[in-house]
Formats: sequence, structure tokens, C-alpha cells
Amino acid sequence: MDDRALRWVLQMCADGINPALLFSVLSEIPFALSSATPQTRHAALGRAVRFCIAGCVAIAVPVVLAELGKKHEVWNGHPGFPSGHATFAASASAVIIAYRGRHWLLLCTPVTAAMLYSLVYLGHHEMPEVIGGLMLGVGLGTLITRVLTKPGP
Repeated sequence: MDDRALRWVLQMCADGINPALLFSVLSEIPFALSSATPQTRHAALGRAVRFCIAGCVAIAVPVVLAELGKKHEVWNGHPGFPSGHATFAASASAVIIAYRGRHWLLLCTPVTAAMLYSLVYLGHHEMPEVIGGLMLGVGLGTLITRVLTKPGP
């Protein structure tokens, strides 16, 4: 693959992975409705709506913090720390894995890794910026999802 084609593929990763991950979180509602029996539809819809709200919060909070972090240069030469795109991908993946189970690691890990690689390869961010976004997204995304989707009485 020539450099131009590789750059195009990586730009598609950088631009398309986050919307796809968000769609995966929001698709829980139609999936729950289609897979529930008439007797369990109401409960399944309630769980799915709670998950979608919790998932959006668990994605938004780390991304907002990442964007606020860019207002202050952490160290010289890294005004983009942490990467908002990396934070979004990591927190969305963490939300999906925390809610749907560890077997989703097989899908979310390579997708998130492709996003991180594309950001560095294309020169949008440097490695410390995407690693910072990864740590922020996974940590807060998992924590917020677990707290907000904890089974209640």
C-alpha cells in the first residue's frame, strides 16, 4: 500500500472510529427491544436507556476533562495533552466492555489501538498525548459506567 492510500485509511480511522463506538453504545436500545420478549420488554428498555445515558455521561466527562486540560500546557511542546480523540475512543471502549463484558475486548482493543496509531502516524498528536487520553478514558469511563449502571434494588 502506498503512503497516500495508507494515510487515507488512517484518516478514516481517526475520523470514523469514535462515531462508530458511540453508535455501538446507543444501539443498545433497539437491540434490547428486538431481543426482549413481550413480558420483559419494559425492563429491558429501562436497562438499555439507563446504560445509554450512563454511557454518554461516561464518555462526555473524560472528553470534557481532556479538552479542559488543553487549556494549560502540561509541559513544553505538548499543548494537545491529553488527546480528546484518544480519550473518546478509550472511554467509549471502556463503557462497552464494562457493560457488555470482557469478550468485547477482542473488538474494542484493536479498534482503539487503530485510532491511537492513526493519530500519531498522521501527526495530529504525539505518543504522550494519546497515552494520556487512553489512561483518562479507560479509567474514568470504566469508573463512571460501573457507578451509574450498578444494579439497584
